Amino acid sequence: MNQCQKVAKPTGLDSILESEEVIKTMSKGNFSGEYVHSLDSKGRVIVPIRHRDEGSDEYYIVKGLDPCLYIYCKEDLDALSERMSENTNLLDQDHRILMRYLMGSRKPGEIDKQGRMLIPQNLREHAHLTKEVMLVGVGERIEVWDKQRYDEYNANLDISAIAAKLAANGVSL
Repeated sequence: MNQCQKVAKPTGLDSILESEEVIKTMSKGNFSGEYVHSLDSKGRVIVPIRHRDEGSDEYYIVKGLDPCLYIYCKEDLDALSERMSENTNLLDQDHRILMRYLMGSRKPGEIDKQGRMLIPQNLREHAHLTKEVMLVGVGERIEVWDKQRYDEYNANLDISAIAAKLAANGVSL
């Protein structure tokens, strides 16, 4: 089944990245699960077979908002870029900064015949990727973390408090 699919453009967004509606409508893909892999000497990582799109090898890597990278299918990143452009007020510096941050770091991420994706050096440095990496399927994207940083990040989370805060804002599980 094709992980990446064309999606309808959402309307009436209050927030580009924080809206639950964006996450629900951005992708029909279903990336999920956590996978530990190693970077090889050339900076390539194996993408889990369940995340490889059978019909396409068009993926893009961008800087993540956390200390990680995001891998998007071309269609999903194009849809995100379009929504961000439509909802960006060029007079608002924060919008310009976020657009530049995400889209300025956009690099093609082709998967070779062995299922590996090359992660460019500047993006490896951004996410502090060393030898062991964690690939995390998060619905419309795959996050790529340094495994040690991912473990440390998660050790300090209070999921119950986060869920309660989101529930207070109308987002429920």
